[in-house]
Amino acid sequence: MVFSIYAMIAVLAFSSCHRGYAQEMSRFHVPDIKLNGTQSAAYCKELGYDGLAVLSSPEDYASAIRFTDAIRNHSETHFFIGLRFLNNTRALRWDDGTAAASDTPMSPHMHGPLKYPNNHFGRISSDKHIMMGAGDCMRFALCGNYTKTQIAMRGKSSHGQQPTKVRYNLSVSKTSSYIHCSVLCGQDHRCQVAHFKSDGLICTLLAPDSFTGFTADPMSHIFIRDRFLQGNSL
Repeated sequence: MVFSIYAMIAVLAFSSCHRGYAQEMSRFHVPDIKLNGTQSAAYCKELGYDGLAVLSSPEDYASAIRFTDAIRNHSETHFFIGLRFLNNTRALRWDDGTAAASDTPMSPHMHGPLKYPNNHFGRISSDKHIMMGAGDCMRFALCGNYTKTQIAMRGKSSHGQQPTKVRYNLSVSKTSSYIHCSVLCGQDHRCQVAHFKSDGLICTLLAPDSFTGFTADPMSHIFIRDRFLQGNSL
């Protein structure tokens, strides 16, 4: 049986929606002036934040979308965020050092590294996608801290199924329970599926592009975490 859940797992859950919004208010800040990308990052630090907001997980991204909804919907504003293209490694990285996940919701107009070389600054666009740009335009910024406030993890549970055609995994460890395995997935921004085998107490974490589907296995339990744009009409 598959069913939608809020992973109400101890430290990952909010007690109420109001409390959740208060958490977002404390995690993010939008300065009331427009600056270029370099100035925005410096100004966020002057205000006491670690820098531009890092939205490396689906939960971070959904929280930022909720926080900026009113302004984006009213004025089609874009916000600088802490995502950079590094020419030396040809990779997209967040300002806290984490690599961008494979399902990061990049704009369909920004596919492939060749689109990024002169576009070093990430931003949230008015349509909720993430775009890269030179950072020379004057825009609002979304400031944030790299030490994250723990937030609710959303997804589905399925028992009696296992991932198929697994090409690679993020980690394999021995855990005490399916719940603990799901928590481990929530702690890794790259994870989309937590696969727990009850006969060996083995927890395998998988990225969105590391498997092709699911097949029956009575000893398997999986948690399928919502992806970045899944259910984000919040």
